[in-house]
Amino acid sequence: MGNKFQKNNRIYATIPIQKWHLLIKYKRLLIKDNSNRRLDMDFLIKSSNTSNEYIIKIKQETMLKTPKVFVLSPELETRPNETIPHTYGIYKIKGKEYLQICPFYPKEDWDSKMIIADTVFLWTIEWFYFYEIWLISGQWCGRRKTSRK
Repeated sequence: MGNKFQKNNRIYATIPIQKWHLLIKYKRLLIKDNSNRRLDMDFLIKSSNTSNEYIIKIKQETMLKTPKVFVLSPELETRPNETIPHTYGIYKIKGKEYLQICPFYPKEDWDSKMIIADTVFLWTIEWFYFYEIWLISGQWCGRRKTSRK
């Protein structure tokens, strides 16, 4: 018989396990909440040694929900008469508006047994790499199609 973290013989990554992996692997944590029921952590990241620094928020409401990634700062630049590709739009978090980016396809790429530190976090760094190329060239070089919901 399975436990509460197992369904259909699959073991899911709980919120405390997700937090532990993020804390161990990424030392540039800025803010974390102490809840074991949801994940809400802010990180300082760079896509390369020469790129800009970004503050991102990774949120996951429950272990079975898809993680979401928001850009807290700086406000991202755009190209004239273009919107930033691979974004979901602006969302309010605690009264402030932030851009939610689309570093992966939730239905195709994400599975609740995956570790965010090994997937979503790395996909987010890759997203910023492609964003910086797009900003200069106008071409999105990643495999991701534009996804607005």
